[in-house]
Amino acid sequence: MSGRLVKLLDSASEGDVGRLVDLLLDGFPEDDPTKIGLLGGKLDLKEEYFTAMVRAALLEGDVWVVEIDGQWVTIGLWFKWPNILFTTDAQKDLGFNEVFKKFSPETQHWWKVEYGEQVDVWLKQKTISEEEWGRMWYCSALATRSAHQSKGHATALVNRVLSEVHNQANGILGLGTGSETNVAKYKSMGFKERGRITMHTPVNSFLCAWLTKGT
Repeated sequence: MSGRLVKLLDSASEGDVGRLVDLLLDGFPEDDPTKIGLLGGKLDLKEEYFTAMVRAALLEGDVWVVEIDGQWVTIGLWFKWPNILFTTDAQKDLGFNEVFKKFSPETQHWWKVEYGEQVDVWLKQKTISEEEWGRMWYCSALATRSAHQSKGHATALVNRVLSEVHNQANGILGLGTGSETNVAKYKSMGFKERGRITMHTPVNSFLCAWLTKGT
């Protein structure tokens, strides 16, 4: 598309962080089951949670955007495995710890114990090799503004990121999603499904499918 610019943000002002969070808020529907589960049903925490995500990615990951006429319309938050989202104290200190305190005891326990136990069920199947994990950049969020969806922006961002990480260190891309609709969308981008489980939280249950590209 003429005028589409895919770029890596080297830094971000407070205003930029606000713009990125607003993009995430607009890009994820209110009934997104993954968001509902992660927040323990407390959707009033979504802005604070997304802010923590963006700050964590700016610190220890990569923040990629698609820009159209000066407006950021798509965002991708990427982390080099194994230091993915909220796995280091430095990341958690940028907002996640404060959000965590506002979760119910049941949701806190899910984050601390049950989430990892459920993911381990899939990890033990070893559908992704250790060698692949070692080359992986993992996407913790990929979203496009509602008015700009289905125009190829997310595909353009994914392809650019894959080109960059592949050229640097033969890198590959990985991500997870919580809906069959998104599984189909990612497959149309060239991703391959590598496994799935039903994730159970204190407030809901949802699909958790993992996909890779570039292997």
